[in-house]
Amino acid sequence: IEERAGATIRLDFAPDYLAEQLEEQWLAEARSQGRRRAESLLPATLPERLRRTLCELSGAAGCSLAELPRDARRRLLAMVKDLRLPVAKSRGFHHAEVTRGGVALDEVQPRTMESKLSPGLYLCGELLDIDGPIGGFNFQAAFATGRLAGLSA
Repeated sequence: IEERAGATIRLDFAPDYLAEQLEEQWLAEARSQGRRRAESLLPATLPERLRRTLCELSGAAGCSLAELPRDARRRLLAMVKDLRLPVAKSRGFHHAEVTRGGVALDEVQPRTMESKLSPGLYLCGELLDIDGPIGGFNFQAAFATGRLAGLSA
């Protein structure tokens, strides 16, 4: 199977908001609660280490909302709404592994792959408690649930 290089993973940590909405909200919070740290702007659902890292990479680390420079705020906003991570290469299907466990299928809407416990969260592939013999079954389950989740999100 041919390996492809140069792929990019794109992440949106606040999919329910447009970038403009988030920026307006952040500016309002800076006016009303300027002493709070820049990290407080980020979704509370993100792990603390990720929030800290995004702030460090954007230049917002250690800043209060009132003193957060515009360019750092905009870099942070870009990372929250469209973080791009390069994928240098894949080791291909011959090195692919299968995991066991995951989210129980009765906790997922089968027509959309949306979590019944956390609306707005779509699950697919090995995040689900599906396993079978290594090879086609697992790949097909991952591809099919991934496509369905992507179309439904």
